[in-house]
Amino acid sequence: MPLTATAATNSSDSRGSVKISVREWVFQALMTLLMDHDLEPGTKLSIAGLARQLDVSQTPVREALARCESEGLVVRRPNAGYLVAPLLGRTGLDDLYDIRLLLEPAAAENARHGTRPQPNWPACTARSSG
Repeated sequence: MPLTATAATNSSDSRGSVKISVREWVFQALMTLLMDHDLEPGTKLSIAGLARQLDVSQTPVREALARCESEGLVVRRPNAGYLVAPLLGRTGLDDLYDIRLLLEPAAAENARHGTRPQPNWPACTARSSG
């Protein structure tokens, strides 16, 4: 079945018909293209080309690209359009592992005791507003 908004919005599951908005479908389709590396890092993205490929108008493509930009998957260049974001380098991966090393032991300890983490920051809301 071709990759079209009509095919996606008319799909069904065991509970019956599943409907999603064209905007959401385009975002999911674009995410699939990015995550499957069908669009390589650094590739210039054409709004008109993606709209033709997905058989939708340019508006949901623009919205999906803006959403992908907010998630760091594409980069918007003024007067140049969108590019697929580069892959993380060594420093970015090291930073991710450092964060995991900070978070995972505490999460495992909480899971072991069946507790939920409690915020441990100063009570900002206790300040008077005025």
